[in-house]
Amino acid sequence: MSVTIAHPTVDALLRQRGQVKVGHGQTSDLLIPLDRQPALSGEDCNEFRACFSHASFRKVARELVLRKQVEASVLRGIAGQKVEDYLGFLSRIGVASFDSATATLVRQIDNIGHTTEWYVSDLLDVSLGN
Repeated sequence: MSVTIAHPTVDALLRQRGQVKVGHGQTSDLLIPLDRQPALSGEDCNEFRACFSHASFRKVARELVLRKQVEASVLRGIAGQKVEDYLGFLSRIGVASFDSATATLVRQIDNIGHTTEWYVSDLLDVSLGN
């Protein structure tokens, strides 16, 4: 006999701890362009998740969001040679543009906090099977 265990939703877990969800953020506040048309592919979303799991990617993203335009040498100091991969990916999904000297944020957001919240929520949803 097999037993299926139902995993609680994130909302249910929060309620159990006396927390109340007061609303949802706007996708336009996220670094990942979930509001883009055409929509990101599942492969691009998975690649974003993989990149965001690296502290160096988050530091590069934070620097771009804070400064809007950053010298590539500054970003290389943060992420080394991985910065080329990060910027290439961000360029491909419409978040940044770059050349050999500078990287420029083209998505209009003012911090990566909302993206971090989305990422953690996404991890919980996946790990709980929701």
